[in-house]
Amino acid sequence: MGKNYFTEKQQEQLRNNPYIERVSEKAITYTTEFRKKFATEYEAGRLPSIILRDMGIDPQLLGKRRIDTITRRIKKFSLRAEGFEDTRKNNSGRPSTKQLSEQEHIAYLEHQVKYLKQENEFLKKNQFSRQTSRMGRKAKATPEEKFRLIQEMISRDNNELNLSWLCELARVSRSGYYNWLNSKDKRNEKDARDKADFDLILKAYMYRGYDKGRRSIYMRLLHMGVRMNQKKISRLMKKFNLFCPIRKANPYRRMAKALKTDAVSDNLVQREFSEHGAGKILLTDITYLFYNHGCKAYLSVIKDACTKQVLAYVLSESLEVDFVLDTINMLIKNHKKSLQTDAILHSDQGCHYTSISFRQLLKDKELRQSMSRRGNCWDNAPQESFFGHMKDEI
Repeated sequence: MGKNYFTEKQQEQLRNNPYIERVSEKAITYTTEFRKKFATEYEAGRLPSIILRDMGIDPQLLGKRRIDTITRRIKKFSLRAEGFEDTRKNNSGRPSTKQLSEQEHIAYLEHQVKYLKQENEFLKKNQFSRQTSRMGRKAKATPEEKFRLIQEMISRDNNELNLSWLCELARVSRSGYYNWLNSKDKRNEKDARDKADFDLILKAYMYRGYDKGRRSIYMRLLHMGVRMNQKKISRLMKKFNLFCPIRKANPYRRMAKALKTDAVSDNLVQREFSEHGAGKILLTDITYLFYNHGCKAYLSVIKDACTKQVLAYVLSESLEVDFVLDTINMLIKNHKKSLQTDAILHSDQGCHYTSISFRQLLKDKELRQSMSRRGNCWDNAPQESFFGHMKDEI
């Protein structure tokens, strides 16, 4: 009707006009007599502004847009069978439940119950989470899965739900749903191709009896004479819910981290084993000794890197930390006087040598600790070589 609103003074002026039934800040309701007279004079060829002025209504007060709207509506009134009567109050939508009979009221309530049940069922299914994967993760549903759920609800004989409402709740477009319905043949062809390609992926996945990731599958497919893009492999594995389990962390390493026993010392020796003289660089390690057809013992040895002399050793039937500590105590007991004041004990990064009790014992005995780099046996080469020669000779 226009952006200009009526002031209180203008509303009072319009209310005093006999051709106006009601007036508010935004709108005017005209009487049936006004509509009849306006239509008669308009058909006679008179201008709307002149007609309004003759009926005591200022055309400038209404504005051009309101005058055009009045003219258009009265033209429609003149074509109606009901005439110029305002029938809007008689056509206000669904009748009130108070006006229904007892049977009609029961039927209405049954309809409401059926609608609410279907709505509640859709809301439960509308969690839209795909099947939980082998890794325990939940992935968001694809639009295709949402369209299938909507189709299931719509195709029911007793469906009461509206398609637009279902699409809005699923956060998909209605046009997308119809496009999905019309592309059924193409979708079936693509599914058939994907199934054939997935069979090749599954064959490569199961090769030699262990699970593989997309890169290993890609390499295996190349050996099978099939070149397939890694992105396609990932897409098909996700589509058919095929996952490669991630290797679990070493439980002993996780335990060491939980106990904060994974402290690693710097490599102070730097492979300078004999440059500093006797009693300066001490090397230690643990080796396995097999005997009596499968029995196993563990040998902890401390060796002088310069003189190649074994200063202490302890044999144990288990890998408990105590026998490593006993080796240190034996060293101090038998050779404390021959050690230099700043002697260094060098080892690998095994859990025995990173444990709190071992580090504390070295600190109490005033020995400095040094460790090889991870996975680098050359940093403790004399000790490793000693074990090798010992096992060859014995």
